[in-house]
Amino acid sequence: MAANLFNTAWILLWHNLAFPLTLVAILGLLISLIAIYLLLGVGKSQRPRVEKLLVEMPFSIYLGWATVAVVANVTQVLYAVGWRGAPLTEPAWAVIMLLIAGVLGVLMILRHKELAYPLVLTWAFVGIWVKQGQEPLVAVTALVLGILLAVLGVGKQLTGNSWSRSAPLRGR
Repeated sequence: MAANLFNTAWILLWHNLAFPLTLVAILGLLISLIAIYLLLGVGKSQRPRVEKLLVEMPFSIYLGWATVAVVANVTQVLYAVGWRGAPLTEPAWAVIMLLIAGVLGVLMILRHKELAYPLVLTWAFVGIWVKQGQEPLVAVTALVLGILLAVLGVGKQLTGNSWSRSAPLRGR
């Protein structure tokens, strides 16, 4: 219920250009989704494939979207209040934010055996790469992180989610 209320508030505030207040709503949404995600035990418990597909994956996608939305929302609020990143340049801040999001994606892959969450980030990174072509540092960083998350996420799924454990020795 909280996630739905925060999402509704965010949409209304965003469309009314109340950017500082949108930050409160989107952070409330993110916190609510993190709580749901943790209560579901995504990646931590064995579930039937259909339950993973119909319950865990949608929440992972929603949480990934909310993560991207928080980063975009913070950027918009800072821009709306006139902050342009001093003493760093705007492209430098963009790269820092991309790296933070990339680290979150890697952590979700390694700690929660995620695929959907990092693929949402990959989708966002590809969009940034396309849109930021005139800023090579930002565009290349977004592209590299998008590829990295896609490869790690898919690779983790294909290898049976066992990267973090030693393979048992057989034949001894």
